[in-house]
Amino acid sequence: MASVALNIRGLSAPQVLAKGRAIFASMTGNDDFPTPPAALAELATACEDLESAITAAKDGGRTATAAKRKQVKVVIQLLRILAGHVTTVARGDEMVIRNSGFDVKRTATPAGELPTPTDLQALISPHRGRIDLTWRSVRGSRLYSIFQCSSEPMEEAAWVLIGHSTRARYSVTGLNSAKTYWFRVAAIGPLGVSPVSDPAQCMSL
Repeated sequence: MASVALNIRGLSAPQVLAKGRAIFASMTGNDDFPTPPAALAELATACEDLESAITAAKDGGRTATAAKRKQVKVVIQLLRILAGHVTTVARGDEMVIRNSGFDVKRTATPAGELPTPTDLQALISPHRGRIDLTWRSVRGSRLYSIFQCSSEPMEEAAWVLIGHSTRARYSVTGLNSAKTYWFRVAAIGPLGVSPVSDPAQCMSL
């Protein structure tokens, strides 16, 4: 069983930049990831900003150096989100992981040992076109995948991965008014990907 290895500890700012650009290039237009999260497009801009910050910090100015460090964190956070997406899609397939540009970490621990997220609630928001999701956090998880269905929830093909969250909550926006939606979540961690939760439904305002 293979899993995604982020391998960012100890990297310099130029190395983080190179890694970000390599992963962006590998995932863009990749048939293994037909619906990448928004973080992929954001990564391109973040890498451009990091390159500018690296150039600005060459004179050793304290403010510019702080800005560079802040931008490194932005790129790393986007890489974490993308790593979660790759983990969800690959489900242990080493070739899919390698095709994403991420490194592979082999583990003897089978995927699916994380417990299923529970107590998923879909709550009406006072904001039009928005539904707020909450669930019980899963010990050992680092990220959650959120899935949405707007038609028949019993049909597996109707479910679409719409985003990721590092916390046990997520706000879904851009929904149609007076329409019912169903949602599920799965936890992602060193042990792999959990089974998806029971669905929760809600009608948006």
